[in-house]
Amino acid sequence: MTLNIHIEGDAQRVRIYRVDDLEMEEFDSDAFDLQDQEDLERFMENVDALVESGELDLTEEPRIVLGLDPEGIDEMTLSIDEGEEEPLSSDQLTLRNLAATDPLKPILDWEEGAIFYLRSEAGKGFWDFSAEVETPDFSSEAISIGYFDCSGSLDTYDLLRESYFEAVCDTLVPSQLQYDGQNFQQESFDFNPSFIQGSLYRVATDPESGEKLLERLPCPPRIFLDESEEIV
Repeated sequence: MTLNIHIEGDAQRVRIYRVDDLEMEEFDSDAFDLQDQEDLERFMENVDALVESGELDLTEEPRIVLGLDPEGIDEMTLSIDEGEEEPLSSDQLTLRNLAATDPLKPILDWEEGAIFYLRSEAGKGFWDFSAEVETPDFSSEAISIGYFDCSGSLDTYDLLRESYFEAVCDTLVPSQLQYDGQNFQQESFDFNPSFIQGSLYRVATDPESGEKLLERLPCPPRIFLDESEEIV
């Protein structure tokens, strides 16, 4: 049995890059004194430009976290064996809770002082998934999807609430779409951002708990609308 699912709706994407060790043509991160406010802001402007041009993605593969707003789904359909598409409600899906802190764990494995650029984008997402399943009877209850659950404690990550957790908390995770435990394959994905915000963070250590965390650097976040209009 072939299952095909199409989804359109409001999405949040966070791209995370390590940027303190970049050595690129016309850009050397060591040339900036990040303790100096003017240098820090120039560094941020340069990183933004590298992301906008796509150059940074060629040398530094970002860690991407992508969520779908369950209240902002415009269309979700299911077809079986290439039959007619039928509406599928998010209420019909079984949610599998995922900790919103999980995508950050590999980042916190870096040494203290490592600098990361977080680019949070909001816009419209379009997905197509397929799965070949061996079952005599179809049940929509067997379809499950990941869900970033933020009901637990996030005390260690308070400084990230605005740029990271506010974006991904309580969103569905389409990449974690399954049927009876079997993963769907993503056939296509398009994302059209309408709001973009970039910020810089440093890996630090909590003096009280000794745990690693990400602290925002004292550099105003750069915000863009429609991928081009900058807000001062």
